[in-house]
Order: sequence, then C-alpha cells, then structure tokens
Amino acid sequence: MFNFLNLGFEGYQRLARVDMHNARVLSRALEGSGYYKVVSEIHLPYEGGILSGTTIGEGVDAVTSDPEDPQFSDQFKAEYPHVKQEWMQTLLRARQWIVPNYALPPDAQDIDILRVVVRENVSAELIRRIMHDIIECTESLMKKGTEAMLMATVTEKPEDEIKREQVVYSKPC
Repeated sequence: MFNFLNLGFEGYQRLARVDMHNARVLSRALEGSGYYKVVSEIHLPYEGGILSGTTIGEGVDAVTSDPEDPQFSDQFKAEYPHVKQEWMQTLLRARQWIVPNYALPPDAQDIDILRVVVRENVSAELIRRIMHDIIECTESLMKKGTEAMLMATVTEKPEDEIKREQVVYSKPC
C-alpha cells in the first residue's frame, strides 16, 4: 500500500513490471539450465484470455512480490538420485541467500520446492548472482565427494541420534 500511495498508479505499475521481468528472467534461466523445473507458469507464453499470441502468462503479484518455485527436473532426479533438493537450502544459506525448501500442501505433498521471492529491491544484478549461485551449488552436488556435498549432508541426522534427542539428559543439582 505504501508503494502505491508513494509512487502513484503509474509508478507502482512500473515497479510491478520490473519485478515481473526479473522473476521471468530467473524462471527462464533456471529452466534453461535443465536442472530445474519451475512450478509457477508466469514465464510461459500462453494462448487465450484477454491477451493472446506471444503474451507471457499472468501471475499473482501480491505486494510487488512474485514467487518463483523451482524444483529439480525429472531428468536431473533420474541422473542424480543421490542428490536431495533440501541440501540446496543449506548450500545457498552458506552463500547468504535465504531460499527455503519445503513440500507443498496436501494433495501435492510429494513435491518439494525451493522458494525464491522477487521483490522491488531485487535488481537484475542480484538475479544474475542468485542464478549463478544456484547453478554452482547444483553442479557441486552433482559431483560425489565434493566439499559442497559433504557440507550439505552434515545437516542430516542419523536415526539413532534422532532417538537420543527424545531423552532429556540433565545434571543433578
């Protein structure tokens, strides 16, 4: 609301278009890598509706933020079954990015996504940097035994450790 009141309709519309453009660039780059499939369809051309031909898909733009939800492509999952998508969250956090990985709600809970939100303060340079970091982390996980893969797997807990967490150990007073 602040941006709308501060910038007016035309300024807010211009800001929203830049956000959508940046989100589409990221979506296309992720899918173009072959490693990811983007769940949202905002970057895909479509036919029909009010707009037609080579128009880009419409999307929800709530408070000038556009979520792009990548997940590993089926081909990537088949070629690298040892790589878990949740490891990307850890590797990207080490590079100062907050990109959560989580399952979708019921009826789609078997689908995990990485959540990237493009807002008004995300520039084209930041899009380029996050894209570079996502691809670099993904490629490091593809190689077994790399430092990145070791770091990512450290976050997993062995079953016996999970059982031990349920027992409370304390020193007597």
